[in-house]
Amino acid sequence: ATVETERLISKAHYDDCLRHRDPRRQTIKKTRRVFVYKGQYFECDHFVQPAGLDMLELEVSDLKQPVELPPFLQVQRDVTGDMQFTNAQLALHAKNVPSL
Repeated sequence: ATVETERLISKAHYDDCLRHRDPRRQTIKKTRRVFVYKGQYFECDHFVQPAGLDMLELEVSDLKQPVELPPFLQVQRDVTGDMQFTNAQLALHAKNVPSL
């Protein structure tokens, strides 16, 4: 299981992080849509850069909780745990999206 920490940062802290970024990595640009389906919180990311990728993430507090995907979505592949699909790896290979 992955634990994520999300927090607001100041513009000054962001600018400092930007000055120290890894020059090998490209900027990730995506549009995120969030929705609730049957009590489950989903995040759907449409990537603009790298282009050609859409990913769905389900936020859960219990990994044993049954998952019911919305019928209006077509899932090609579960990439849970696949390191190719982390933002860090996508930023390294922004011009070559991993194949599904």
